[in-house]
Amino acid sequence: YQPAKREEMKQIMRWAGPRMLWRHPILTVRHLIDDKRPVPELPEKYRPKKPHE
Repeated sequence: YQPAKREEMKQIMRWAGPRMLWRHPILTVRHLIDDKRPVPELPEKYRPKKPHE
């Protein structure tokens, strides 16, 4: 995303984060746990092809 939009989203999340914890505590905890999971590897069929050497 563009830097200006990225900064705008940071400010929105700083405002919304504490409210989400108060109104939806289970969803908030699930969101935090989900952020800590490792990113799965890209399947072979979607990986970019390497040029022949």
